[in-house]
Amino acid sequence: MQLEITKGHFDKAAKQTRYHTSNCLVAQAMKAAFPGKRVDVNYHFASAGKRTFALPKSLSRLIARFDNSVYVDASLRTKGEEKRALKIRESLPLTFELKEI
Repeated sequence: MQLEITKGHFDKAAKQTRYHTSNCLVAQAMKAAFPGKRVDVNYHFASAGKRTFALPKSLSRLIARFDNSVYVDASLRTKGEEKRALKIRESLPLTFELKEI
């Protein structure tokens, strides 16, 4: 399955006040691909309804970069973290191949 992550997904995920596996960057893209299904994402797998997908390492790295630059308390966020978040946003849209397991 092809999963495209867009700037819109980034913006929705960045508006969340805290990290949760059902509202992170990849979860926003999964919700768009599987409307009405319950979505859960971690660094290695993503599920939508009863379907589970293995995430490629490149997508896991994107999740880590996003989490470490966006889900930092705004009062504690450094200029470097803000620049990293903008750099991630500018790199979008990206498409990843997910394999169902």
